[in-house]
Amino acid sequence: MQENYKIAILGDVAVGKSSIAIRFVHNSFDHAYIPSVEDHFFQNVYIKEEAVRMEILDTTGEEGFVPLRNIWISEKDGFLLVYSVTDKKSLEDLNDYFSKIDIKYGPDTPPIALSKNTI
Repeated sequence: MQENYKIAILGDVAVGKSSIAIRFVHNSFDHAYIPSVEDHFFQNVYIKEEAVRMEILDTTGEEGFVPLRNIWISEKDGFLLVYSVTDKKSLEDLNDYFSKIDIKYGPDTPPIALSKNTI
């Protein structure tokens, strides 16, 4: 039976979250900025020679959707937090995501990876 992993990509608006997801799933890069509220991508990968299915939740960083962050954080197996090296505030704002993840999971926090982008 194939395992499924749910990953959420979180960060401020226009830091490259969708670009990372599309690059991983479709192995392509689109230079046009396409804002998204919530997209789901699926990708089969091998981890330690075992086939697994990754469900990737690509989220928006827009201020109006802050109430959805708790929903996006629920029931995930890992997180990718993204910031832009050209926007110091986008790095500082990751503290809110870290806090929400810590409150939700406590000592059982799933893996969290940090990604910097130059977009």
